[in-house]
Amino acid sequence: MNRNDTNPVAPARHKSRPIDVVASPHPSTSVADDLLKELLTRRQPFGPIATPKAVDEDHFCAIFDRSNRLYQGMKTRPTLIIGRRGAGKTAFLSAHNFGDRYSFSITLDPDEEFPRMMRRIEQRLPGVIPEEVSLLWTNLLWGTVFNELVQRYEKKFSGPCLLLSKYLDAAGIRKGMSLYAVMKALLNAVLKLNSKLQVIADAVDELAVEGVNFDLARKIAVDLMKAQGLRAIILIDSLEQFPLHEERMRNAMAGLLKAVGSFNQPGLPCEVRCCLPSELYPRLLTLSSNVQKDFQSNIVLQWTARELLHLAGLRYRRFVRLYGDNRHAQEVESIDLNSDQGMRSLWRLLAPEKITNRLGLEEYTIPYIMRHTQLLPRQLLLYLNEIGSSCFNKDTGEFRFREDGIIKGVRSVEHMVCEGIFNGYLQVFPQAPRLCEVLLPNFGIVFTIGEFQKQFRRLQGRLPDFRDYDEALKILIQIGAVGVATDETSSYINGTFEYTIPSRLNYGTDDRFCIHPVFLEEYRIAQNVDRKTFKPVYPHGSQIESMFD
Repeated sequence: MNRNDTNPVAPARHKSRPIDVVASPHPSTSVADDLLKELLTRRQPFGPIATPKAVDEDHFCAIFDRSNRLYQGMKTRPTLIIGRRGAGKTAFLSAHNFGDRYSFSITLDPDEEFPRMMRRIEQRLPGVIPEEVSLLWTNLLWGTVFNELVQRYEKKFSGPCLLLSKYLDAAGIRKGMSLYAVMKALLNAVLKLNSKLQVIADAVDELAVEGVNFDLARKIAVDLMKAQGLRAIILIDSLEQFPLHEERMRNAMAGLLKAVGSFNQPGLPCEVRCCLPSELYPRLLTLSSNVQKDFQSNIVLQWTARELLHLAGLRYRRFVRLYGDNRHAQEVESIDLNSDQGMRSLWRLLAPEKITNRLGLEEYTIPYIMRHTQLLPRQLLLYLNEIGSSCFNKDTGEFRFREDGIIKGVRSVEHMVCEGIFNGYLQVFPQAPRLCEVLLPNFGIVFTIGEFQKQFRRLQGRLPDFRDYDEALKILIQIGAVGVATDETSSYINGTFEYTIPSRLNYGTDDRFCIHPVFLEEYRIAQNVDRKTFKPVYPHGSQIESMFD
């Protein structure tokens, strides 16, 4: 079989370097910096809110922060990366493409290869048990590895690659096929045999050329990779847009979870990373036939405010290098972002320490911005880009937030943040926007469960999709619109919201509830409060002492 060493899906590789190391603290006129200016612009000084699909290592490192416990957690080789929309799942997945840990990576595009294959399996194998579908997924994923090995190493390791080629030939896989075409050819070949044999396991075993079947091909691939020190990783990006809530997808998804879990074996030279949305996590647990085994190796992306500020601080530093004056760039460059003192110094350079909010109360600036997020990178970057876009003086090179820009920027982005939250839960709670629209305007910032029951009964006719108040309250809690008011100071109300804890937020009949600040103006709740006695809600983690102490 005539194959070459080209690899159309592998990213360009560059020598890795720390993200904080640059040749000069002042803006460069190099080609690299000119390209980086496409990511960090005056309209988006803190860079893109989502990981670009096509970006080389240097530019990826310029906007990606490795200095957090989440990135360190990746060293445990988790099979599943779980996080809410905007938590950075794609960024952490993309990080596997760079550096020297893996000889090659295979990325299944969430908009192309993966959903098309999922639909094919669902349509062609209705009612097949998850164990059988799992074997099929295992076959497809390994098939992409066989194909990659042959394309890359046919000339260098001709013996084992020739045997792998025989197995690929059995499925009609030819040189230059796309990932989807490789998987489709394998699927069609197995299903053609299955129509006669009626058992997926027998069909997988039967697919062979000159005695080279799947089990033998996998052994050949594993032995070759171990002998030559090769490591591979298969990357499956987030399934946020896939209709996992539909019952017809149960077996296809359950089989995939089981197959992905099978790659979590010590010493196996091929790994899988699969991103799963937290919003659908409870649903995914019900799809698994063995939760402890399928979900035993995972990492949940829950950020702290300090980690988010560190990420934003690195991007601020990079922006100043590109656009700022030499003096300001050197000042920012000298700050140690790994210390609390350094973090405070950086943000004091960028923003006033305190502002007066829309209700006339004085607040610390950074907690004010942070309390309008649900501690997600995408949300914070939305706010900072909106605020910062009007704060750069191109004549002097000064870049500093102004109070009016902060207030206006937060207000203008709140609606987008709300929409992003709703979109994340669209599959499981499509009625959430309507629920907020009908109920929330009838409460103050803090309310009791009795008050919630009363308003729900009064308005239930406008909420025909809900059986009782408890169902409605649980949805509001799960999306982070409502939390439990834990205590109160002379200046603010502390609230615990479900997105900050590793499990469900439990509550009792004596608890008081509070509404998240990002929903305050969106649903006209502020008009219900007395400005003289108003206290802002500070979600757990957004207080200033939790950021730097």
